[in-house]
Amino acid sequence: MGLIGAGAFFLLRVVGCGRRLTGCLTLGLVWAYAVVTGGFASVVRAATMATTVLGGGLIDREGNALNGLGFAAFVLLAWRPGHLFDVGFQLSFGATGVILLFYKPIRNVFPTKD
Repeated sequence: MGLIGAGAFFLLRVVGCGRRLTGCLTLGLVWAYAVVTGGFASVVRAATMATTVLGGGLIDREGNALNGLGFAAFVLLAWRPGHLFDVGFQLSFGATGVILLFYKPIRNVFPTKD
């Protein structure tokens, strides 16, 4: 999902689409992909997070990935409360949460080429 969204976003920006049009078209593509794949919890999580982050940019606000993860959990559990006991749901949110929490501290441990 990330590759599809990022690829579409980059391609639309290179073509010369404006920021808002790029965001809207990218979100449309991401949600179309989510529907076509059957709406698995991990795909809907990624699409909801993309909506939160890109949507923030559309209304001139900074998107926050951890807020997007929390919002995605809320939306999915409001839609299907039984997902809470689904291992795929738990692993998807757990792995994504760990990546978001520990990405910067781990990155800061390793020196970068400047």
